[in-house]
Amino acid sequence: MWFVRVPPGRGIWRGVMAWARLDDSFYSHPKVRRAGLAAVGLHVRAISYSAAHLLDGHIDEGWAKEAGGAQHRKLVDALLGANLWEMNGDGFVIHDYLDYNPSRESVLAKRAADSERKKK
Repeated sequence: MWFVRVPPGRGIWRGVMAWARLDDSFYSHPKVRRAGLAAVGLHVRAISYSAAHLLDGHIDEGWAKEAGGAQHRKLVDALLGANLWEMNGDGFVIHDYLDYNPSRESVLAKRAADSERKKK
């Protein structure tokens, strides 16, 4: 299992470290190989972005356009075609994100529990 580290101060909550997970066979998965290197770069950035902002794998169209640059449509189409992303009402959702990463709800609950524990 690989972890993508989001540096403190880069997410919504400054000083709180967020982590995203990639399966250790991610590099060889047929969907990843089918999407292509450039699209997978956007995919990994999206995983990190979603973890940092506790988005449960949801990616809005505006972020995808900004992060993907001039070729964003081609990259997004490759991710959709490889079934790494799925369309939702206001953008996209990373397929199986919550199978590998904690939900917003569980992260916030853990942070609250950690904060309470540290007060004692």
